[in-house]
Amino acid sequence: MGQVPSSGTCPMCGAKFELRNADHVFCSKACWNKARYRKCRWRMISAVLAERVPRKFACARCGKEVTVSKPNDKRTRFCSERCEKLYWKKPHRKVG
Repeated sequence: MGQVPSSGTCPMCGAKFELRNADHVFCSKACWNKARYRKCRWRMISAVLAERVPRKFACARCGKEVTVSKPNDKRTRFCSERCEKLYWKKPHRKVG
């Protein structure tokens, strides 16, 4: 599975919180709304996600080591779209 950091810091209030996925940025809906109201939400999201790059993970299907170096690359579990489709098509097991 992908190496998503286990905890993060909210850019709005500075609170520590558990990350649910690779795109999780704010600690609560209230902080998300504050950032939205102040019109700085996307700038904060971009800055936080840029800090989390680069990351490495092994593909869940083929085991290939993947290094993600771009902030807009959201891959966390599979090396390619093909591997993801094949993984969900068959019973969940590694090919090897």
